[in-house]
Amino acid sequence: MSEEHPCPSCRLPLDVDACSACGYEKNDPRIGIVLDGKVRVEELIGRGGMGRVYSGEHLTLGAKVAVKFLSGSMMRESLVRARFRREALALAKLRHPGVVSVLDFGEHGDELYMVMELVSGTSLGAQLEDKVPMGLPAIGAIFDQLLQVLETAHREGIVHRDIKPDNVMLVMSADRVPRVKLLDFGIAHVPMEASAAKLTETGTIQGTPHYMSPEQCRGSDIGPASDVYSTAVMLFEALAGAMPFEAEEATGLMVQHMFVEPPRIAEVGRHAEVSIGLERLIRRALAKIQAERPTASEMRDQLSSAIKGTDPDAMAVAAAATRQHMAALSRGERAPTGPQDPAPVISVAVDKALVVLWMPRGQRALLLRDSLAVNELSVRIWAEPAAPPNEVDGLAVRAVIVLAEPDGDARTRALRASAQFQQTPVLVIDVVDSARTASAIRAGASDVTHAAVGDEDVHRKLRRLIRRSR
Repeated sequence: MSEEHPCPSCRLPLDVDACSACGYEKNDPRIGIVLDGKVRVEELIGRGGMGRVYSGEHLTLGAKVAVKFLSGSMMRESLVRARFRREALALAKLRHPGVVSVLDFGEHGDELYMVMELVSGTSLGAQLEDKVPMGLPAIGAIFDQLLQVLETAHREGIVHRDIKPDNVMLVMSADRVPRVKLLDFGIAHVPMEASAAKLTETGTIQGTPHYMSPEQCRGSDIGPASDVYSTAVMLFEALAGAMPFEAEEATGLMVQHMFVEPPRIAEVGRHAEVSIGLERLIRRALAKIQAERPTASEMRDQLSSAIKGTDPDAMAVAAAATRQHMAALSRGERAPTGPQDPAPVISVAVDKALVVLWMPRGQRALLLRDSLAVNELSVRIWAEPAAPPNEVDGLAVRAVIVLAEPDGDARTRALRASAQFQQTPVLVIDVVDSARTASAIRAGASDVTHAAVGDEDVHRKLRRLIRRSR
């Protein structure tokens, strides 16, 4: 009606019979009913794709509870009803403070409902949308708790399959420390009897595109490693203040999850200083192949070490600094005073070929990166004004692509002036005419492609240049 009559649920202006913002109905038939003589439904507090959640009171216990109902459009779907039952089973199997407890489950008329612990807090999604970034200790504490929950779930054979910030609730405890509650096990995989029908068949795509693992995007079998991947996407987002992958369409995001290597946090994020250990942990957890990712338990241990600075990468950096300091001392000052531990050695993979796009991180670069990645090339965008190094994230640079305009010739000459890139193929793309072609070749380009051709020509010429340079 007007602002004088706000919605009791979300406090926004209430329409004539219902709130268009939260779904509150003025004459909601569920309000006031008593379920099985035990639980009274009181107020709509939220809704999602599968159902609505109400606050209520357990009349026997005298405690406030949450009551979740399947939405009206879902009640007629037998598969959805089965998933709703499965969510209740998943939550009932998990005994962990980071999981919302299920107190009861039943049917009222033809409606399925679930009575749960009532929690009040802020979602991680809302926290990440805040313009004030979280500090590293706070991020570490939140993800440590989340990974603890996943450890427990995975031990029980339960895979959540929809890990995302909106499903992570931060509840303030009595000691003013945010406690994690993992919500919405509606599409979780729960171990079933061999004779039981699968509720989610291979080939069915489920999840939230920004956080979906490569195997989810393909509709393949999903295991615990999928939850680890989604957690790593959230950790990237929390540290960088930006997503590892962005696209206008869900299909574009799925292509990137399946084929494109994630950027470095420092390259896209608002936090310039991120440790090598954190960068490498997230890269491992975002591996395209499930077997290459750490388990939830391993990721938790490695995250703790990276934040404390006790991971192998940080120890190696500290050892190098110590050696540099020692080199500046006199012979007497360098004399050891006790047993010396050898400096840890970091093994760096350099056997994979890397293609660097030295250009602004705009739409052209993102689309070309995706196109080349689909063709099984490892690609990074280097948006810095200075030339890229000859090794990025432990991978040797085998070719560099630059845009003809506005400064392709200058960038090509800068590469050729560097001893490390004198023999590296440089492909100049989007050349507009023969004069610009000649100019690019004089600057040192190995080859060019014209603006009128598609990215398949870029891929073909790039492959040929890399083969010739071996």
